[in-house]
This record gives sequence, structure tokens and C-alpha cells, in this order.
Amino acid sequence: MAVGKPGVLLTGASGFIGRHVAAHLEQEAIPVTSVRREVGPQTDWRDLVEGIECVIHLAAAAHDRAQRHERAGDYEALRRVNALGTERLARAAAGAGVARFIFLSTIGVSGDETRGAPLTEDSPAAPRSLYAASKWEAEQRLEALAAATGLAVTVLRPTLVYGPGNPGNLLRLLRAVERGWPLPLASVDNRRHLTYVGNLVSALAAVLARSDAAGRFVVCDGEALSTAQLVRCLARGLGRPARLFPLPVAALRGIGKLVGADPFVRRLAGSLEADCGKLRRVLGWQPPFAPGAALTETAAAYRAQRLRRG
Repeated sequence: MAVGKPGVLLTGASGFIGRHVAAHLEQEAIPVTSVRREVGPQTDWRDLVEGIECVIHLAAAAHDRAQRHERAGDYEALRRVNALGTERLARAAAGAGVARFIFLSTIGVSGDETRGAPLTEDSPAAPRSLYAASKWEAEQRLEALAAATGLAVTVLRPTLVYGPGNPGNLLRLLRAVERGWPLPLASVDNRRHLTYVGNLVSALAAVLARSDAAGRFVVCDGEALSTAQLVRCLARGLGRPARLFPLPVAALRGIGKLVGADPFVRRLAGSLEADCGKLRRVLGWQPPFAPGAALTETAAAYRAQRLRRG
């Protein structure tokens, strides 16, 4: 393990991904300081970065908060946290002599749909959301800071992250399958790479174990699934039938535009393939969890939680 005492500063430790990362660090007996502090361009980090060897920065304006800012067209609110706040923390880390900075970005910096060629670390930036744009700005600021200070920066770009306790953007599909709604997705022959949280933690652990693992790395599950396959996996975990019927994709997209659900339908009908080959080549990493079983487990956990709540 390349990280020794005094260990790691972990932001976003109370979040879905952060809880899994914190559990891994504890399991590996890596000293960790977990932070639940507001991230912004004025945040004072000096008391926390002194004596730390590596910062793992997961905290961000994301999910419901990010969606509110997206709807309002408020890039500045996202930028203050995701870009300027990240730079503020990294600058404090560099000033304190921290050796490494690991930043959780998103595959969305390269777009939200592919047509044939998968997204890699070398794909041009093409963010289609304000959230992704703020992450891209953060990456650029970190790159400039690394060049100026020598701070070793690693950027992880996962696809959509899911797992038990937090299905994320799969929640709409889970609810639809649970309610037995017929879904017009049988004709959708797309390919989407998701990222199971266990695979993301495994990739982060591989990065953490190598002091020379700087640069950008795409993270995803080892297999792409069609939306129809995804629905069948979720249905299996819910103990429900996958009620799929065919509808031409052009008609599906047209309905999405008509009812104001174009981004959601585009994700259902379109492809987003990613290539995590760099992680495999450079670090010898292999995603340990297969997406079919991981999706089924996620759906089963959702069903169990619903049953506990009555």
C-alpha cells in the first residue's frame, strides 16, 4: 500500500460512495480523516491537510442539489462547489506538502451518448450538463495546479454509479418495474456501461496502491448492457416480471420530446459505452463485480428497504 501514516483525508465521507470508500480504508487499516465540511472557494482546509499524505475528494454538489441548479440554469452555484471549491482544497493540500490528490469526476465531461466508439481518457471534452461542465472546469484547474506545484493528481471518471442503498438514476426504472408498468423498451438495442459502487471502490483502491498512478482514468463495469437487459436484471431483483414491449426507437424519442422527458428518454434509448482499458493496462485492474448480478442485488436491496418501510 503506497499510502502510509498519517493517511488519507476523505471528503464526502457521509455520501453513498464515501461510505463505501471509508469502509474500504478502515478494512485496510489506512488511517483516514473523514470530512463533512461545506466545500467552497472560501473554505479553510489548513487544519485538516497538515500531515496528510493523500486527499480523496468525493464531495460535490450532485444529485438533487445539482438537478435544482440544472433546472435553474445556475452554473455558478455548481462551479463554486465543484470547480472553485475543489481547487481551493487542492491548493491547500499542495501548500501543506500533501503528495497526492484523487478527484472523483464523471464520464459526462466527454458527453452523455456514444455512437460506435467508446469514451476514453482521450475523448474530447463535450459536457452536456452544467454539472459535467463544472467537473470539467475542476479537472482543468487541477491540471494547472499540478503543473505549478508538483501535486500528483489522479482523476477518476466513472459512468453512472449505482449500488444497494442508492440506485441513483435507476430509480425511475426501478419504480416502473416494481409497479408492473409495461415499458416500450424491447426494441432498444443500445449499449450502456454503468459503474457498480464496488467496482469504483476497487478501482480507487488500485490507484491508491500505486504512487505513480497520476492522470485520468475512466471507470466502468466490465460489460455493457442494453436497456432491456438492465430492466430484466432489475426485475429479477424485485421479484417482478419484466413487462417489455417493442416500440420503434424513433417513436420513443419523439414521445420523450413531446412530454418534456427528452434527456431521460435519450439515456434509455441511446448508448454510452466507456473503455476502462487504461486502468487495466497501467494498474492491472479488473472490475471484480459483474453488472448483471450487481444490478439484481441493487434492486433486491431497494425492494427489501421498501418492505421494511411498509
